[in-house]
Amino acid sequence: MYTHWDIFIRLLVATVFGIVIGFEREIRKKPLGLKTTLVISIVSCLLTIVSIEATYSFPYSEEIRTDPLRLAAQIIAGVGFIGAGVIMKRGIDTVSGLTTSAMIWGASGLGVAVGANFILEAFFGLILIIFSVEIIPWMISLKGPKRLKEKEIFVSFELEEPDLLEQLLQSLNTMGLELRQISLHENHSGSLNIRTKMIINQEMKTTELFELLKSFDTIGLIQIDKFI
Repeated sequence: MYTHWDIFIRLLVATVFGIVIGFEREIRKKPLGLKTTLVISIVSCLLTIVSIEATYSFPYSEEIRTDPLRLAAQIIAGVGFIGAGVIMKRGIDTVSGLTTSAMIWGASGLGVAVGANFILEAFFGLILIIFSVEIIPWMISLKGPKRLKEKEIFVSFELEEPDLLEQLLQSLNTMGLELRQISLHENHSGSLNIRTKMIINQEMKTTELFELLKSFDTIGLIQIDKFI
């Protein structure tokens, strides 16, 4: 069904698409790298071509019927296991790596589409993926609702004077820092260990938050864990 040049061109296009997906993840320093997306995209394309070619390589028989995209359907399911490997649970209700996992699945889908000769459709799909991951969040940060302009981080610190807890929480709330899921633990020294999920503005840097908390005389031993 395909000539050698057709196969080569499809594999080359799948390689380019894999580079684009991988490069976007590399820029963001995510677990999914360029090599991973290249392998997924190229092999998905190759297996799709093999699946289609194998169907037409065997003579038609009433006893044997083959599906040209049966192998391609198993690719998507198999890639799901790879995507699950980059999803990590941090804390009680914080999960990271979902976007990276989706990008793995997307790279595989693009490879399958190219292998099935839907090159134009795959190209527009790639454009929409990059636009959705890069441009739309930036637009939301400029004009979106306030809730979409915020980010969550986990902060733990030591309060040397536990009696000032309510006063501290009110002061932080006045500064625009919303605290959720506060966990308290009293030390033997009488100080109070506080761990909380803090909602801050998307534009606030971690160093700025650290300096802000450090400005309180009663706060010590600050630890900030940032999750995206």
